[in-house]
Amino acid sequence: MVCLKQQLTNLFNEKICSFQLQLKQQSIVSLADSAVHISAVSDGDGLTVLQWRMKPGMNMRDPEDEIRATGTKYGVIQLERKGKKITMRVAKKEGDPFETVGEHAMDLPNEILAGIFICSHNPDVIEQAKAWNIQVKQ
Repeated sequence: MVCLKQQLTNLFNEKICSFQLQLKQQSIVSLADSAVHISAVSDGDGLTVLQWRMKPGMNMRDPEDEIRATGTKYGVIQLERKGKKITMRVAKKEGDPFETVGEHAMDLPNEILAGIFICSHNPDVIEQAKAWNIQVKQ
């Protein structure tokens, strides 16, 4: 089991904004944007979702390859892998009970890359963020 947990805020307005925690299949050639992955995502509008790409180069399919959280604007995101099963959990703030967003089974290699990144859907906007209390457990 590998478990990643993070707390995030936008540096400007203290709200969650365009953060993605991503497990990405290791690639010998590159860390391509089109790689197989599963992501726990919190967007600037509060949308929180578990989404994945099953095959290299596939387009991201919405809503076929995602599970949406029932709430919005979570402050703590957890992504856990047990074998083939990936589970996403969220909490409003540290210390609150976790809610399970969903789980999805994927054939990922034993060794994967796990990390946190931020992106903007607007090419004219450069996002800034602060991540803390990042935990990786095995």
